[in-house]
Amino acid sequence: MSIPAIFHDRIDTKIRPKFGGRCFFLNGSQPRSSGNERSSAFGQLASLRCWPIRTHECCQSYHATGTVLLMLPAVASTALNSAECISSGCSSVRGQFHDSLTQADALVRLPLLLSHRRCKTDLYTKVRASTKAPAVDALANEMGEIALRIDFSRINRSKAMFYDIYASDDPRAYFSILGDLDYMIPDVAEPVVRQILAAKASATGLKPVVLDVGCSYGINAAVHRFPLTFGGLRHRYARREMRAISSETLVSLDRSFYAAWPDVGLARFIGLDVSAGAISYAKSVGLLEQGIVADLEKEALSTDSARILRSVDVIMSTGCIGYVTEKTFSEILDATEKQPWIISFVLRMFPFESLAEAFAKRGLVTERLTGATFIQRRFRDAEEFESCLASLAALGVDATGLESEGLLHADLILSRPEADARATPLEDVVTVASGRGRPIGPRYVHVESNEGLQVALEP
Repeated sequence: MSIPAIFHDRIDTKIRPKFGGRCFFLNGSQPRSSGNERSSAFGQLASLRCWPIRTHECCQSYHATGTVLLMLPAVASTALNSAECISSGCSSVRGQFHDSLTQADALVRLPLLLSHRRCKTDLYTKVRASTKAPAVDALANEMGEIALRIDFSRINRSKAMFYDIYASDDPRAYFSILGDLDYMIPDVAEPVVRQILAAKASATGLKPVVLDVGCSYGINAAVHRFPLTFGGLRHRYARREMRAISSETLVSLDRSFYAAWPDVGLARFIGLDVSAGAISYAKSVGLLEQGIVADLEKEALSTDSARILRSVDVIMSTGCIGYVTEKTFSEILDATEKQPWIISFVLRMFPFESLAEAFAKRGLVTERLTGATFIQRRFRDAEEFESCLASLAALGVDATGLESEGLLHADLILSRPEADARATPLEDVVTVASGRGRPIGPRYVHVESNEGLQVALEP
């Protein structure tokens, strides 16, 4: 693992000038010796005069945790480098390590990363109790953002990436490649999204405005607003006649195609994505009312984009968390006039704690639906399968019967104002019907007509 340049920049520009002394990472690995000999990752830290000190026996490597950043004057360096580790069963900080902490200029907390579900004690609380050094919240937040991006980046290396399919001017490659992997999250999420949007509309009496983060070609809007499925759309674009035409012709046909269906949606949709081509398509064919092209992990929200987001009532994502962090969501929330509901379908390999904390600062409470998961797709190959199982194991997440069966699973997480959550808990809002997405034969349904409610056989 390499230590990103952003760490160098933060230490050089934010930390060292402020405190003047050496910087010490209280971290999850044991240095190979008490001197300057380190593994490659430790060597890079050593070049910054940042020494990793093992804190938990359950943590295995530098990037598996990131508990506390200590900034101490140089006088404390010898004592800290020779410190004994603090095992997870320790009740107090020991010996010379304790003496070093009492001399610390400041302590900055980094969030627990891969080990966050295994470490049962809050080491930071223990350390803070052993020193009178002030905590520096601003630096804590800043360094925490860096640590989270590192963690998501590391986990993302274990899953297949499909950046190319989002660069096209139409969704044919998107449906072809993801369809071959039995991609189904838009279909399995839609009934749940519909129930949540119905609850939101019932609470406000208004048709909500939904921001789809990572919307790509507007597929979530398509399967919600129209009686369509991802699987059905995939077969449409797989036809050789559809493959032979230009993007311009396809956009014209798709505009007429969607306009021919009754709009049964409970919400109006706007989208956010880094792909200008995908946003342009979704707007041109009428799936999105408005679209924003931006990478909010790297850039601030423009004035025009912020204006579009003012009226947002619901924020949803069905796969972007992991690509984006709480930084993107914070930019969005800062632009909204209301406290929106946030619907997140999150692959189980990605920790959600940092996003929940960011939402809590804005008065939102977070609930996770228990007893149900939502399949995203099949693993692309054996490498992705084994890498994702390893990431889940490092998190302490049991993959038995879920990812171990060859399918990526997501959790449903809903964040909203406390009063709304108290009035209608998530379990009262959402009912999951198993088997809804399985291929079945013709079935009887009710159809509203001029003559009233009729029974019809739907293929």
